Amino acid sequence: LFLVGLPLLLVLFGAQFLGPLLAFPIILVTYLVLFWLMGAGVFLAFRYTASRTTWRGVRFHFAGSPVRFAFAYMGHLLLSGVTFGWWWPEAVMMINRQLWGGLRFGDKPFVWRRSSVNLYGPYAIGWVASLVAYIALLAGMVGMIFAVMSGQEGAPVF
Repeated sequence: LFLVGLPLLLVLFGAQFLGPLLAFPIILVTYLVLFWLMGAGVFLAFRYTASRTTWRGVRFHFAGSPVRFAFAYMGHLLLSGVTFGWWWPEAVMMINRQLWGGLRFGDKPFVWRRSSVNLYGPYAIGWVASLVAYIALLAGMVGMIFAVMSGQEGAPVF
């Protein structure tokens, strides 16, 4: 909290006093660093868990670069944002392949095999349902605002 959260808040609050031309690049770089740290955190947490796990007396090991993984993770997050989330199922598969592919049980490497299950069918249902729910929520809020503003009888008063 003190190593990441406090400096992040100080930079973001401090950048707001510099004006929009200077604040935008500072905030953009800060969020890119935050996305990179998220990827490094996922990698390091997986490595920590693997290094503390034994099965039948054999310890797990994890190989790979946290820097490379963090850049790949950041790229997946940005690409998912640009595609409105449609890249995320593929990104999860690629992230898991990179994580589980680096895991070793003693001297035996794990092999990541992608299942043949279609990811996008269930994801599309959830994505469209979320969009419909969001639009319905917005329509309800706009309807309530118009009802309150027009002073209709029986409208909720806030």
